[in-house]
Amino acid sequence: MLVGDSDSLHYFSSRTEEILPVPTGVHALSNHMLNEPWPKVEQAKSALGAALRAEMPETARQMAVYELLSNDIKAPDAALPDTGVGRDWERILSPALIITEKYGTRCSTVLSVSSRGEVAFEERSRDRNGAVVATAAHRFTLA
Repeated sequence: MLVGDSDSLHYFSSRTEEILPVPTGVHALSNHMLNEPWPKVEQAKSALGAALRAEMPETARQMAVYELLSNDIKAPDAALPDTGVGRDWERILSPALIITEKYGTRCSTVLSVSSRGEVAFEERSRDRNGAVVATAAHRFTLA
């Protein structure tokens, strides 16, 4: 869980049951700890960093973030972590977008807050094949 205000951002992990500050910079969070050195986390951090550095309209930046969240390319076996679920499941779980009949990515969410307090939230719901089937979007300004 991520929680923040205009001055700080913190995350809570059920793994450690601690509330920890998120330092300034580019970070990625998967189903473990912040910045876990899994291939999909490292790829996401790199792609997000590139999108944030690039000169582009905000809508293009948001599309770039959705592209990284839609990456379904599996990591090579040599790069797979050993989280205890077995090699076949490590392979299945290695991309950002996980697609299986019974388990997988069901939502991809992008939340951005500008220095002026403008908030953009968009969540895309996916079916079992990874296709986007619904979108919820909200924009507002922090008081």
